[in-house]
Amino acid sequence: MDALALLDRYADSDAEHYDKAETVPLEHVVPDDWREAVLDPDTGLVERIPYELCVLVALRKAIRRREIWVVGGNRWRNPEDDLPGNFTENRDVHYEALKKPRDPAEFIADLQERHIAALNKLNKAVKKGTTGGVKITRRKGEPWISVPPLARQPEPANLKRLKEEISRRWGVIDLLNVIKDVDHVTGFTADFTSVASRTVTDEATLRRRLLLCLYGLGTNVGIKRVADGVAAAAVDLALADTEAALRRTRRLFINRDNLRDAIRTVVNKTLAARDTTLWGPGTSCASDSRKFGSWSANHMTEWHQRYGGPGIMVYWHVERSRSASIRRSQVRRRPRSPR
Repeated sequence: MDALALLDRYADSDAEHYDKAETVPLEHVVPDDWREAVLDPDTGLVERIPYELCVLVALRKAIRRREIWVVGGNRWRNPEDDLPGNFTENRDVHYEALKKPRDPAEFIADLQERHIAALNKLNKAVKKGTTGGVKITRRKGEPWISVPPLARQPEPANLKRLKEEISRRWGVIDLLNVIKDVDHVTGFTADFTSVASRTVTDEATLRRRLLLCLYGLGTNVGIKRVADGVAAAAVDLALADTEAALRRTRRLFINRDNLRDAIRTVVNKTLAARDTTLWGPGTSCASDSRKFGSWSANHMTEWHQRYGGPGIMVYWHVERSRSASIRRSQVRRRPRSPR
């Protein structure tokens, strides 16, 4: 914030460097790799342009992990506003549900104790050679714990039987046929309306071209390859949907709003057909997630190959509005915590 105040004071100035009398914050603002670019080697003064870039990058990171928030904002608002409205009154209830102590010193002491115990256990196993391939090596000149890839796990018996039964009933399932059958049941292609003033293509042809376009986009095969495959498989070349026809359909009918309407139709039909005696009345959760920035010092999210950088994974519920399932990857005993 001191760096932002400095930028604001020099907003109307044409000077290339900050004055010697100014206190220019460098710690936690300018990375070590940028020090030479920020500091003038001749005068020792701080150059404004590279310093402003460093401040903006640091500001972006701080806002994304909610260390700094925007007053009156929505997405980047005060993180305290994300808590339940009665959190202060029912703080004991929430802490008990999370099985966490209210005293931060007690929480840190317990975390340090478990961390030291795990490292001591690893140290003893490395000396005995019973780590299963885990080695202490070096990476970029720093100590590094090398973990070998896990061996392939045996396939669960029930999963194997389920695959065999699906193969016996339906054989090899073509993904394009699946999309076609979904449209036959739900009619989601009717949600794709044209952005043009009128449509001259007949309904059957338009439906076929929409399914081909969605197949090409969803599988990342591309419209050109889909058109080439259709032309090669068509008995009557007059019935083949050309690349130009598919691209025109893509341009006129497939957009963000139409895709959202089609997804909503498929999800609603799926939930309506669900047998609550088998699956229960609980909410459905999206299969993918979104990463939200949070405070650092979270070793799992900071160093994980997929979730690199401080943050938590949030899975949105499908049925109930304003509900989310937060995956707290740093706590393995309770991987999901409703909020």
